[in-house]
Amino acid sequence: MTFSRVSPLVAVILCSALAACGSDPTNGTAFAPPPGWTQTPSVLGFKMWIDPSKGGHGVVMLYKFANKGSLDFQKDVDLSNNPAFHGGSITKQADITICGNHPAKYLVAEEAAKNGKGPSDAEIVVTTWGSNAYMAMYARSEGASASPAAEAAIRTVCVKT
Repeated sequence: MTFSRVSPLVAVILCSALAACGSDPTNGTAFAPPPGWTQTPSVLGFKMWIDPSKGGHGVVMLYKFANKGSLDFQKDVDLSNNPAFHGGSITKQADITICGNHPAKYLVAEEAAKNGKGPSDAEIVVTTWGSNAYMAMYARSEGASASPAAEAAIRTVCVKT
């Protein structure tokens, strides 16, 4: 997989990751990435898994925002003013529960179609645990089918108790 296939969505999230502090965001969590996906090292409080399938078109990312236990959702997850998103928008937003009965936000972000292949999509789950905020994202490139395993993975941001 080349990063140019999902680069606009990845760029949005990587820009957000610069605000993150800390090491491996999976420490102290029960996060379950998609089975068989290739793991990357932790950097600046985020970690990424890449779809290993031939022509893999997706990535799952987990971010930990240390000492950010309350989020200004509109400010902290705002894609509208980010030039890397190329006219994309949040097309769905819902309150959900994860890890039994823990509150979270679920979003679907879509970047405008390019090259006639259809839009690039990202599914995002944002939640807080104690003094930390977590964001899990599954991004796939234009025209790629969704991975049920990746969609399920982003809902496993559960802090171990």
